[in-house]
Amino acid sequence: RDRIYAGMRDGLTEDQRAVALAFYQSDLGTLIAELEATARQAISADEVEEAAYSIAQSASEQDDPRIATIERAIEDLELVEMNMSGAMNAQYSFLMPLTKVDRLGLSQGEILSMLDEAAEDTRGSIAEWLVAFMYMAYAPLDDEQLDQYVSYQLSENGDAVNKAIFKLFNEIERDSSAALGKELAEALQSQEL
Repeated sequence: RDRIYAGMRDGLTEDQRAVALAFYQSDLGTLIAELEATARQAISADEVEEAAYSIAQSASEQDDPRIATIERAIEDLELVEMNMSGAMNAQYSFLMPLTKVDRLGLSQGEILSMLDEAAEDTRGSIAEWLVAFMYMAYAPLDDEQLDQYVSYQLSENGDAVNKAIFKLFNEIERDSSAALGKELAEALQSQEL
């Protein structure tokens, strides 16, 4: 928690923090924060995630205009790219310590090649997950509320907040993955002794 507070303090100017705080303390901002937090917790359960995918797919097949709104927001906010960067860095950080395990015979070049080959599938999975998550999370919002939120996200302040959040959580995920990879590498190396 301390790292999150420090990351947001360092990633935003005082004025940016004040504008963001004003938005998230408004009725709409408070509601959205609650919806996103609840949805993130819920979608961590496999059955909820599967249901979210199914519902979003059904909505897409029925040409629900909200799906188009969400897809445009994902594209305009560059959410796939920011998630992609975090995912690839985390995978790389996890795999790199394994290059020190002789019996795996894994090189940095092979890791980069593996990640490159998986990039398209990873990108598609991220985009699909984002649509499912956002369609579920924002279901209680009416169209005007959703449009207002997307407009805030696309504003200079919303963009700064998004980038600060992604930078922070991508760094946390990278460090966590690196630590896990190191533990696994050390365990495998001890088996070789």
